[in-house]
Amino acid sequence: MPGNPSQPSKDGISAPPPQRRLTYLFLAAGVLFGILVLGLRPKNSFTTNNVRLLHDEGVGIRFGQSGILYSDPLPDLPEGAAFSIDCAIRPERLSPDGFLFIFCIHDGSDAGQLLAGQWGSATILMNGDDYAHRKRRKRIVVRQATDAPEVQFLTISAGPDATQVFLDGRLVVASAAPVLRLPGGDQRRLVIGNSVYGRHAWRGDMFGFALYNRTTSPAQARKRYAEWTTAQHFSYAHAHHPLLLYTFDALAGGMAPDHGAADHPLYAPIEMQVLKPEIFPGDWRQLRFNRDLLGDTVVNFIGFFPFGFFLAAYLASGRKNSPHHPVLIAVAVGAGISLFLEVAQAWIPARNSDLRDLLMNTAGTLAGALIARQLKKKAAPPTPGVFSSL
Repeated sequence: MPGNPSQPSKDGISAPPPQRRLTYLFLAAGVLFGILVLGLRPKNSFTTNNVRLLHDEGVGIRFGQSGILYSDPLPDLPEGAAFSIDCAIRPERLSPDGFLFIFCIHDGSDAGQLLAGQWGSATILMNGDDYAHRKRRKRIVVRQATDAPEVQFLTISAGPDATQVFLDGRLVVASAAPVLRLPGGDQRRLVIGNSVYGRHAWRGDMFGFALYNRTTSPAQARKRYAEWTTAQHFSYAHAHHPLLLYTFDALAGGMAPDHGAADHPLYAPIEMQVLKPEIFPGDWRQLRFNRDLLGDTVVNFIGFFPFGFFLAAYLASGRKNSPHHPVLIAVAVGAGISLFLEVAQAWIPARNSDLRDLLMNTAGTLAGALIARQLKKKAAPPTPGVFSSL
């Protein structure tokens, strides 16, 4: 007598054949493999620290798709006192996506950091973390005179009562609010071309960086700009005795030497580095509801939907007790995998650890598991008083 492909279970419901159970298992494993590959790869597949010396375009350093330079902690910097910074840059483009870090001095807390960033065609100078300006905290905005990327010689001078900003030796901002401050503490470090989280990469050329422990007058700003224009090299700053001085004419042993009094080289590792992993950063006020956010939400939901479906179908095909266990187990496994990915992404350059992703991954798993249960109920032969295996 020919064998029946569906074996009757003890509760009278036809159980799927073993090969169908294996199919569910293999499909769930295949979807899981894809989730892990996509979740753990660096965004845009960039793991190399894309920093290199300029060759035919002057003395300096170029930051590509994803790059970073950083120092060891700088305990000998003045804390909250008067300071000045000279920096010569050329952005690659003037309409980047989001807020990109040109440089920052970070003390372990975003709220106290001093940073210069690029937002569209403007250079933003500020303390704190109000990147999208949702909190309306005061900051200094320096706009370019032209629409084409060009070299900018930026001088920042901050004293007890005011901050002055010079562009190519000309005073462009004189502000009593905000007054920029150097952060305090022994964990301060200089980071150039990116944030400590490795996901705010700036693209462009930097020709030098110098930090002084005093303010700069308009006459001094004009003088230093003229000296740099003549030399086309930040060695001019030696005569002005900076604390930090990076001329970016060498990357010996993966380091840019410091020619200033403090002697703190900048490190340029071969692989991109995340200096401060951040798990579930949670300031939802910074959210921008746009097409990218919607697309990311849909992808996170849909990506886990088939995993929940196939895992619940596999678990249900071998269970004969509670109809809810396969769904609960599938959701718990999906949430656990998503949590693992989000924690791991805190250490991956250009990836974000995001609570929204965890919630949408879990919701997608739940939706897939519930659909599997409904389909199983419809497929099961009616047996009074008996639940289906889902």
